[in-house]
Amino acid sequence: MYVLDTDIMQFSEGRIVAKLGAEGLLCLAVPARGLGLAIATEDGMPRGLGPAAIATLQQLDLVDDATIEELRKRHAGAVPSFKGKPVGEIRPRLVLERGGHREPDAA
Repeated sequence: MYVLDTDIMQFSEGRIVAKLGAEGLLCLAVPARGLGLAIATEDGMPRGLGPAAIATLQQLDLVDDATIEELRKRHAGAVPSFKGKPVGEIRPRLVLERGGHREPDAA
């Protein structure tokens, strides 16, 4: 079994510090860029963290393409049925924006 935060740190050779938290939370720090990120799933379930983290790493160009592919294999695979057959996948919908603070959309 692979652990997302450990894999991110290992594949980035320590350039990225990652820590999983409770209720679908992943925190990332990139000291060389002075960057800190928190990724949280709305429903508190961790199943979307892999795809969201991978999309974030890719959009911020924090790791190379080979690392993105390896993380996808480990943390963004198909959603299996109870019989183990693929029945779907989890896809990130996030698009990072550059700029200042933005208030979340009203529910």
